[in-house]
Amino acid sequence: MSSLYAETVSHEKIATLFYYLSDQGIVFDDNQKQYLLDYFERNGIKYIEECDNTKNKYNGDILKRVLLPPAVYTFLTNIAISIPDDSKMKRTEVTDNIFTYIKTNMLYKPDSSKECGFDKKVIIPDIKLRTLFSLNENETLDFSSINKGVATIYNNV
Repeated sequence: MSSLYAETVSHEKIATLFYYLSDQGIVFDDNQKQYLLDYFERNGIKYIEECDNTKNKYNGDILKRVLLPPAVYTFLTNIAISIPDDSKMKRTEVTDNIFTYIKTNMLYKPDSSKECGFDKKVIIPDIKLRTLFSLNENETLDFSSINKGVATIYNNV
């Protein structure tokens, strides 16, 4: 199936919109596509092009079940998450499993000034997370960097 996508990260929301609409059965004819392309170009969005969705077997769409990259597959099996037989999961499911792992293992920066005793904005990754995200021993994470890290893993496969 052919769909529109954006070549740069700044256009990721546009790409997600097109994927979502095509998944909902909304199909654009050539005139509608050209109108949208013209609109994007007039508004400074110049890197929209037609592409074949099937080229990337991992697909950047976060709402679609896609084949797990090897690093994600290894991480999920190491933390005892059951993987479907077809080795496909939504990226949102992967991220949710990572967040659950962090919360369960309390991988937060200790902070005695906080009521709970942790600064939950700063994540101190253990060896499993450092391996998944290719981090050095003294690097930390936050919740937005986890989403970016997962996206990078999927895009680099």
